[in-house]
Amino acid sequence: MRILLDKDYKLLSNAPNPLVEGIDFSKIGAVDSYDSPIQPSSLDLHIDKIFLPFKSEKDVPLQRASQVKECELKVGEAIRVTTKEKLNLTTSHFGFVFPPARLTRKGILVPDAGHIDPEFVGELRFTLINLSKKSLIVKANDCVASLLLFKIDDCVDAGFNTRSEPKTPTPYKEGMSELNFLPHDFLNIQKRAQTCAEKSSKDLIDKYEKERDRKTWIQIILGIAIATIIAWGSLYFSMYFGLYQRLVATEEKIENFEKISIIQSELKKAQTDIDKLKVKNGSVSPPKK
Repeated sequence: MRILLDKDYKLLSNAPNPLVEGIDFSKIGAVDSYDSPIQPSSLDLHIDKIFLPFKSEKDVPLQRASQVKECELKVGEAIRVTTKEKLNLTTSHFGFVFPPARLTRKGILVPDAGHIDPEFVGELRFTLINLSKKSLIVKANDCVASLLLFKIDDCVDAGFNTRSEPKTPTPYKEGMSELNFLPHDFLNIQKRAQTCAEKSSKDLIDKYEKERDRKTWIQIILGIAIATIIAWGSLYFSMYFGLYQRLVATEEKIENFEKISIIQSELKKAQTDIDKLKVKNGSVSPPKK
């Protein structure tokens, strides 16, 4: 068993029934150029058609599938693509496909990359899922996979095409039945974002209503407290003012009483002086002792 090398792929351009059809040799330029589809031990495969998954949860006729040449693959979304290159593997050839680093470095996941059985015929199809943090543009002719082919020393008894039902030269041609299984939003980002937004809005409204209710209760309590303070203040002021008036009146009475006592004392003293003057003048006999 051996792996096919760049020199093997270069011979495919003149082969009557090449293992790989659709290689764009016009872009090869220099044999060892970086952007050549023929690499040292692999072959770059490119996007031909892009199919958008159905948004409906029910099965939809495949004829209604949206087919584009370019699309914006948003975060969490998935698409199906076919390759421009078509394989015509013999019973003594098999292969492996891997997503290229230039694609995976951008956060694109290709979950159905894997091995290819001998006698496989037709284009390859891949699912692309955007797991990055921003939208990416995917268009026709973009490199979508790296193909490694192997030549085995023996032949398999029954290859892929022999086992396929119904038996057709291209059992994968325009199938795309997986579109009814593939979600438009693979990670359900949009629905989850909408749910989060609705929950956040509800939480915000609940918080606002609770805050409003709390403020209402605070206002009610403050109103009652202020009314109580004013009532008690008024009562206290009335009581204090009444007591103050009574105290002032009492002090006036005490002051008047003291004045009366002084006057009475002065009157007694004056009467004593008068009596002494009468005795001295002889008009009145002195009182007997």
